[in-house]
Amino acid sequence: MSVDYKDYYKILGVDKNASQKDIQKAYRKLARKYHPEMISQPRKNSRISTRPMKYCPTLRSASVMTS
Repeated sequence: MSVDYKDYYKILGVDKNASQKDIQKAYRKLARKYHPEMISQPRKNSRISTRPMKYCPTLRSASVMTS
């Protein structure tokens, strides 16, 4: 059983020598981009949106790199 390697720095678009501040800034930018309430898609006639939530691989990356 092999584990796929994910380069979280590449996903965030930062250098491997980036400061914690730069990593946080890149993470927050992508988190806002993929947030379900920030995705601009037309809503149905209901008050609750039925659009699917997008998967964002960066949600785990910041916690992995800072620990």
